[in-house]
Amino acid sequence: MILVDLAFEPEDEATLPALTLVMPMKTEHGWLYHQFGRAGAVAETENRRGPLKGDADVSTHFWLGTPNEGLTFFTPSQENWGNAKSPHVKLEGPVTNYTVSIAADSYRVRKGMTLRFGFIATPVRPMRDNWRFFRCKRDWSYNWFGAMHNSNNHVTKMNPRFPQYLKRVHQTVPLHVVYIRPDWMNLAEDETSYYREEWKSEPWRLCGTDGGGVPGENRHIRVCLGSDWQDFLLYHEMKIIDAADGDGFYHDGADPVHCTNRHHDHSYRGPDGKTRGTYALLDYRRYYKRLAVEMSKRRPNWQNYLIWLHQSNHFNVPAFSFANMGWDGEQFSTAACATLDYTRLMTAEYFLAEFHGKQFGYPVQWLLEFVKPVTPRDAD
Repeated sequence: MILVDLAFEPEDEATLPALTLVMPMKTEHGWLYHQFGRAGAVAETENRRGPLKGDADVSTHFWLGTPNEGLTFFTPSQENWGNAKSPHVKLEGPVTNYTVSIAADSYRVRKGMTLRFGFIATPVRPMRDNWRFFRCKRDWSYNWFGAMHNSNNHVTKMNPRFPQYLKRVHQTVPLHVVYIRPDWMNLAEDETSYYREEWKSEPWRLCGTDGGGVPGENRHIRVCLGSDWQDFLLYHEMKIIDAADGDGFYHDGADPVHCTNRHHDHSYRGPDGKTRGTYALLDYRRYYKRLAVEMSKRRPNWQNYLIWLHQSNHFNVPAFSFANMGWDGEQFSTAACATLDYTRLMTAEYFLAEFHGKQFGYPVQWLLEFVKPVTPRDAD
């Protein structure tokens, strides 16, 4: 990964006519794209709707490549950017121009002003030996939070019977992981009331119900891994792994949050004077990296542990590159149940760009959403 802090040092405030970074790629090396909520073939988008252009959200990460390799551009925030329509790609003959438009015109710079962005090449690692079987859930299993702790993300209160449970599971599958949400802190934790102002993501909210589905029984606060919650969570996760000889975690809510909490240095003033936030992708990257380091201490071969992330519609390579499997497809929940035909929901290029996995460096399990609706006759 390359992380760039581009600093401006004019003697006085200056105005640039424009500022653009252009990376020409041979079309055969850059004909698929993936961004938040969109994926497919560059040529298809070019021909049907004109050049593919991003928006303010897509600047967090944008991948361009082939079924075997690619390049991701990313930036954690729009601070000091003169143009939110970035990046975009456009076909020009045999070349695909991968363009990051920092400012379209009249870009005012001042001494000490900095732009932060970066690039990460994919695949981030070789595919695991049995990656196709991993996509089919042949060699591993997982459970929701109930076996490990009585309430979701109550990480300080591991079920004392969990080690025995895991020992029985290991008799049938080599790897078994448990459910964690890195963006939730259980209100039953004593630390919640003390650290909530420092650890919560802003704008904050209560979320999740695990009290038997009682309406309004919210038991979690959304937190940000840019805070010391990261240390707290990682410490207790490793206590669980050591006590139960565990094999890793399934992380729901794996996507970096958009946060404006000043305690995390995630807020800044925009040109209009309003408070704006940061996508915590570098903080999430640091957390998953630390998690991988700790798991590697216990399982030196990275193929013997599992960091599995739910990433539906949101393949954030800079944040996720230390994980070793993804879960994707929940964005089709309603439409897939209605059509029972994925070919009506995506093109083959869309599938290659998001669900193949080889170009990113870890398998992507497809979360199928064919669920038969319950009718009164079925109920009878």
